[in-house]
Amino acid sequence: MTMAPSADPAMCRACAEVMSELATTTEDAAGNFQFAALARVDPCTPFFPAAFAPPAGGAAPADAAASAAGRAEIGAEPAVGGGATGSGAAARGPRVLVALGLQHLNITVPAAEAAAAADPAGHAQPAAVAGAVAAALRPHVRALQADIEAVVADPSLAAAVAAAHGGGAGGSGGAPALAYIGTDTSFAPNPSAPALDRLFRAAGVPHPGASGSLALASALTAACKTLGVGASARPLLVGYCGLMLPPLEDLGLASAVSRGQLTVSDLLSLSAVCGIGLDTVPVHVPGLFPDSETAGADSGAEGVAAAGVAPPLERVIGDVAAMAYRLGKPLSCRLFPYASAAGSATEFDHPHMCNTSVMALP
Repeated sequence: MTMAPSADPAMCRACAEVMSELATTTEDAAGNFQFAALARVDPCTPFFPAAFAPPAGGAAPADAAASAAGRAEIGAEPAVGGGATGSGAAARGPRVLVALGLQHLNITVPAAEAAAAADPAGHAQPAAVAGAVAAALRPHVRALQADIEAVVADPSLAAAVAAAHGGGAGGSGGAPALAYIGTDTSFAPNPSAPALDRLFRAAGVPHPGASGSLALASALTAACKTLGVGASARPLLVGYCGLMLPPLEDLGLASAVSRGQLTVSDLLSLSAVCGIGLDTVPVHVPGLFPDSETAGADSGAEGVAAAGVAPPLERVIGDVAAMAYRLGKPLSCRLFPYASAAGSATEFDHPHMCNTSVMALP
């Protein structure tokens, strides 16, 4: 499989311009909440806004293990190889593909804390934490996958799906009308779930971003990739399958950012070994909101005068994409340009987000 060596600057610029436009034209981050720049993200990733169907005639991940994404996204050239494409693939595909995205911190955080409590040191090693959370989660994942495999095999449901999509009782070329293709086992937080910083403390890491964070993130992400076994006993993994670190969706991460303990550079470094890239990160973009700039604050930042507001965002998006292609892993970039200086408190009023401090772009 041949992958692009780096990001396409034009695509990075276009994504940065969209983020900037959404930040200035939509209320309360609603636009950027639903937009992300993707790099090496496969079809059928079951987390929005990264979710998309295979292109017409393209292969789903279940048809070709770890298939190319099927579109160039922000890469300099499209991925080549890896899956069947073209009319042959289209002739044998199901009408609807089903994938599961999990949120399981209510199970995995207590398991990690139990492992820490059982250790005489009062904390467990990263591998022990990862093993404990995998052991706690595995039966739930297998039960969910068995249930969904049974559901999609139901002839009455298959007929209903086919009818809803204007066809007969099956997919094209004799394929079933719908197919379960896998689960994304990622650690996906939300503000009402147990906070991720509890996982870090269970491993003896005082806060996200402290030394030891990379080792823990790597161990937890590796654990995610051991969980996707369905009734057929074959791996059924889709999407990111790793530790997600979105500051605006986790109270522990939000607190670490507000205390200055977690930076954009930290999150970028952690992306090398965890799940998603830069996700729900509120950032100050010099010059984007001129009416809210304080006198002399960042007004002369590099690249702003010469090329408008896009360059700082372009560079960060390019960094994420370069890492994705260099390491051969899916990453995305969902940044929220904010109309206050770095260090200011955000004031989002969004049902799926918490508040933190605006972060400086590196």
